[in-house]
Amino acid sequence: MFTNRNLVILIALAIIIQPYLPIAQSNDAHEKVMEAFTLVQEADLAGGDVSHLVSKLNEALDLISQADSIASSNPNQAQELYHQAEDIANQVILEAPLVKEEGIIAKQNSNIMLAVELTILAILGFIVYRFGPRLLWKLWLRAHKDWKVKI
Repeated sequence: MFTNRNLVILIALAIIIQPYLPIAQSNDAHEKVMEAFTLVQEADLAGGDVSHLVSKLNEALDLISQADSIASSNPNQAQELYHQAEDIANQVILEAPLVKEEGIIAKQNSNIMLAVELTILAILGFIVYRFGPRLLWKLWLRAHKDWKVKI
């Protein structure tokens, strides 16, 4: 199966490839963060409250930045930081559609409340138009009933 020559080649490849593993992990983490950012942006445009998602994305970006700075000196720790950043990005990816739905519902409720307020305002306007002058004159006469007019 494995001869000594094949084993030496396999070990040499493992040694050569190992420094590039954090870079591959880095690309995965960057892609996940970009995907999460796109979903957060969509949720924001839908009217959702994305402040907690943005703080999580900032945390993931900080982890990626730390991992990038130590990738050459400590690839194992860098890989762990990339993994943590990817996990945070996955959490954001899962939460973003829920926040988007909440934003859509909030916009619908806002539109409904606006329609109700405008309807109430229109009804009150009609009531004032219809009964306002009569009420005004009755109140005026009641307030000035003791006045005497001199000719």
